[in-house]
Order: sequence, then structure tokens, then C-alpha cells
Amino acid sequence: MSENKVFMDADEFKGIVSDIRNAANDLLLSEEPFGNVAALKTLASGSEIIETLMQVYRNSDIYRSEASRSLPKGLLTLCESMKNVDEAAVESINVERNIGGNKR
Repeated sequence: MSENKVFMDADEFKGIVSDIRNAANDLLLSEEPFGNVAALKTLASGSEIIETLMQVYRNSDIYRSEASRSLPKGLLTLCESMKNVDEAAVESINVERNIGGNKR
């Protein structure tokens, strides 16, 4: 059975997390589309469409906050945790030298 493994340099990982943080932080929806909702009011489902657009706009602030703060913090915590596990594994390995080798 094959195993799925991922190996990545910690600095590279932190760079990706930083890119995610910056991209999410830059996500700002404009209020400009709400200036053109008069046409939607003429449709039978226009008020529902307007309400849905308003919810998307309001929720975009929550998304931006979560994606630019909470997600990067969680990913960096994961990275540090993986590094700590690796360090503990390395420290638990004992290597004995010259066992079974030819001594001259």
C-alpha cells in the first residue's frame, strides 16, 4: 500500500501562509453594486437577490478576518507542531557506531 507524504521546507510553508494572509487581507468587496439594485426590485425575486447580496457583503468581512488571521495562525501552529514532533523523533534515535564493521 502506498503512502501519501508531503515534504516541505518550513520557511517555504511560512511563505505560503504569509501569501494567504496577504491575499485574504486585501479582499474587499465594493458597495458600488448596491447603487444599482433598483433594476432588481422590478423582478419577482429581486428582493431575495438583494438580501442575498447584502448577506454576502456582510459576511465578506468575517471571511476576510478568518482567512487573514485565524487560518494563518492555525497553519503556523501546525507547522511548529510538526517541527516539534520531528525534533522529538530525532532526539529519541540512538546511533551506535562501529557495530558489525571491520576494525583495523
